[in-house]
This record gives sequence, structure tokens and C-alpha cells, in this order.
Amino acid sequence: MIFFIGSYTEPGSPASFPKGTGISSCTFDPLSGCIKIIDSQFQRNPSYPIVSANGKILYAAEEMFASRKPMLVAYRILVDRSLFKLN
Repeated sequence: MIFFIGSYTEPGSPASFPKGTGISSCTFDPLSGCIKIIDSQFQRNPSYPIVSANGKILYAAEEMFASRKPMLVAYRILVDRSLFKLN
């Protein structure tokens, strides 16, 4: 099973002391309970990750004050489950 997590990277997010690395693709083995990080990409305060209906694109919003000009960032989910930033 694959899933995606975002971690806050800089001030302007809801986190008091953000120290995250950005957005990560992970696998979960329900039999062992093991979680493995496949890939991480820097993104400012990624939040609300969602996968497209065809399962090929991941979208994540940058959660920060409007003055910091947050973006919606898109990633191609590659065959090896790593991420390729599209914008």
C-alpha cells in the first residue's frame, strides 16, 4: 500500500516550530506494520495531499499565509513510487 505525507517546512504554517522535509511517498506493509519512506521532495508546508482519479498525479497545497504566495504543486507518481515535480 502506498500513501503520501506532508510535513511543514517553514514558518507561516500552523506548526509552531516546523522542521519537516516536505512531501514524501511511503509504503505500508499491513502484515508487519512497517512504514518505509520511498522518496521525499522539498515543498513549502505541503498539506492536503490528494491523488488524481487515474492514480498518476499527486497534488499538494502549500499551507501558509497568502502573503507568502502559496501554490498547488503537482507531482507525477513514477513507477518506482518516487515523485517528479511538474510545476
